[in-house]
Amino acid sequence: MNLDFKYTADGLIPAIVREAASPGRVLMMGWMNRQSLAKTLETGLL
Repeated sequence: MNLDFKYTADGLIPAIVREAASPGRVLMMGWMNRQSLAKTLETGLL
């Protein structure tokens, strides 16, 4: 899988957390760096 994200000057990307039981409901918006994104893709957890 080839993902091409546009990081901010601080090396961050926006991350949206949604409720699994209610697919449209956004719980929070946060920021992820490359390391946290890699860990999320590896584990499937945020």
